[in-house]
Order: sequence, then C-alpha cells, then structure tokens
Amino acid sequence: MKWFRIGDYRVSVMESALPHDFDSEPFRPCYDQVLELREEGLVAIHDEHPEFQKADWEYYGEHQAHCCCIRVSNENEKVRCETGLIVPYGTELEKCVGLAGDNLFLMVGDFICLFAPDTARVIKQVPLRSGLMYAVYPYQQDFICHGELVILRITKELKVLWRYSDGDGFVGFEMRNDRIHLFDWEGNSYEIDYDGRIL
Repeated sequence: MKWFRIGDYRVSVMESALPHDFDSEPFRPCYDQVLELREEGLVAIHDEHPEFQKADWEYYGEHQAHCCCIRVSNENEKVRCETGLIVPYGTELEKCVGLAGDNLFLMVGDFICLFAPDTARVIKQVPLRSGLMYAVYPYQQDFICHGELVILRITKELKVLWRYSDGDGFVGFEMRNDRIHLFDWEGNSYEIDYDGRIL
C-alpha cells in the first residue's frame, strides 16, 4: 500500500481488491464506484451498470485485467469513498502514482490522469501512446516516467516536457544527481540529463 496526505484526507492506493462484501457468495470485492481503463481512458462503469454501485463484481482475470483500489479517508480514518480501478494485468499502481498538488497523479496503462480525492473523480486524463509503462518518480515539480520503450518528463498538469526513446527496451533505470542511467535488453547503457538530452 502507498498513501498520501492531501488536505484533510488520507489517500491510500492498494493493489489488493479491498474492501470485501463478506455477505455475498462467492467472496468478491465491492466499491462505491468502479473505473475501467478503455481506449478512451478511465471510464466510470458503475454509471453504465448500476449493479456496480456498492455491489459485488467478479474478478476480471479472463480479460487480462485486475483491480486496484483508491481509498479516501478523513482524519479519523473513517472511509469516505473507495474507488475500484480495473486496469491492465501487470499494472503496479503503487509504482505508478504520485502527488500532484491536491490531486493524485496516476499513470494507468497508456494514460496519465489526475484523480481528485475530494470528489473521488478523474478530473483530467491524457493519452501517452508510449507502450508499456513501469513506474513514476517525482523530480523537482514534475515526474519522470519509466516505460519499456520510453522515458518521459511530465508536469503535474499532465504536460509532456520531453520523451526519450532508444535502445531495445529499458530494463534498467536509475536516477542519479545530474542524470538518468538506463540499460536495455542487450546490455547497452544510455545516459540522459533531466532535460532529456543525451550525455
């Protein structure tokens, strides 16, 4: 679990499908709302299917997807809202989240998003068109995003400042004081500075 303090809220991001409706059979998770990643981005499917509103739903494994959870609590740890996210299988949301002012910065599949905890809604999302993405790292006022084929620097307003792509997939990634060190599948190494220039 990864958590952030945003204003009066504690916002937790979990890979596990919590909480659960213990009265339903079989044992399945339930949420206040469910967002599913589609071609157009994160879509609220509980609006399309009212049975998803505070109701149980089945694991999406056969669709190569799994569930993550964003839980918004008040200062007394009382849960305000829990949002289930149906995301591509293998997405590690805890590695793909950062703090963007009063919002959460999310990198989900091929989209970057801003999630507002006060309304529990996605307020902005932008397609990356960059393939498989691994992790988000805060850097100064921005984020460095590590993908299989691309490295990006993105602002908290979701503007892509630069993108770097080279090599045969970046399996190694290390942020240093003045540079980013990369390795590809072939064992080749690359270095770029924080402005995206090759060193």
